[in-house]
Amino acid sequence: MSRIYEPSGPSPPALHTEHVEHGAPPAGDRQSGRPAVLIVEDEARVASFLVKGYRQHGYEAEWAPLGAAALHRAGHGVLDLIVLDLGLPDMDGSEVLRRLRTSGDQTPVIVVTARAHLDDRVAALDLGGDDFLAKPFSFAELMARSRALLRTRWPTRKDPSGPPDQER
Repeated sequence: MSRIYEPSGPSPPALHTEHVEHGAPPAGDRQSGRPAVLIVEDEARVASFLVKGYRQHGYEAEWAPLGAAALHRAGHGVLDLIVLDLGLPDMDGSEVLRRLRTSGDQTPVIVVTARAHLDDRVAALDLGGDDFLAKPFSFAELMARSRALLRTRWPTRKDPSGPPDQER
């Protein structure tokens, strides 16, 4: 069962997580040493698949079904990676990406969307996306791309999803 993340102060838009206890700090604020990933996806089945997959590979994962929730979460605690869908119900994912970058947030972003036209890919990358995957995609490829982005950010940190002795 998912729980809603509620920091102190005004309630943010819904942010779902099975890993963070109700009222606890966001995943990236914990001292687990595991990378914190925010999945920004409005389709519950897709989000559940991604959250479970990242957790099985040693990441902490949270789910934001709305762009406003993603922006709120990005401003409250450390995130190591954002997986962002463009088709969100409250605002376009491109707007989420634009606001993240305008605010100075440099968290790596992998755009994962059904919009696979060349113009969509170019626009997402030009707005500050670090990578782009069109749906449907292979989870193994998403993990490889995640590891590649995180390797450039923390070249000496252990890779949670690779072999136990693999450094990144």
